[in-house]
Parts: sequence; C-alpha cells; structure tokens
Amino acid sequence: MALRELTALRQRAMEKFDLEEAIIVHRIGPLSPGDNIVLIVVSSGHRKEAFAGAQFLIDELKKVVPLWKKEFYAGGEEWVGG
Repeated sequence: MALRELTALRQRAMEKFDLEEAIIVHRIGPLSPGDNIVLIVVSSGHRKEAFAGAQFLIDELKKVVPLWKKEFYAGGEEWVGG
C-alpha cells in the first residue's frame, strides 16, 4: 500500500511542478534514533520548481503515505503510525 501511494505521489509532483525526474527512497528495517530514513531527489529545468517539488513530496509523504514503524522500549514494543 505504501509503495502504491509513493508512486502516485511521485506522479502528482512530476505533473504539478514540471519535474524531469523524482526519486523517493524510504528505508525499511531496523534503524537507530537519528538515522536518515527518507531521501528525495528531484530534477527540473529550473531551481524554483525543483525546490517546490521536493518540499511538496516530503510534506505530502508525511500526510498521505501509510507508514508504520515498530518502536522498541525497555519494557516492550509497539507499532506506531499508519
């Protein structure tokens, strides 16, 4: 489900900001606090559209992509997000 939403989000950004390319990488697997989890790369004929497209992608990713994470604590663990 997340991959489908990321693909649709990429397509919206490509059209809305006239981007030449957009790549979204979201890491999976065990991560430590402070690790980088998402990478967004865009290219465009103009800097303004590239910056706007990248900003749109990170903002919308947080709103519309169903991402879950499992947090581990000294006393247990729980799934967060969705």
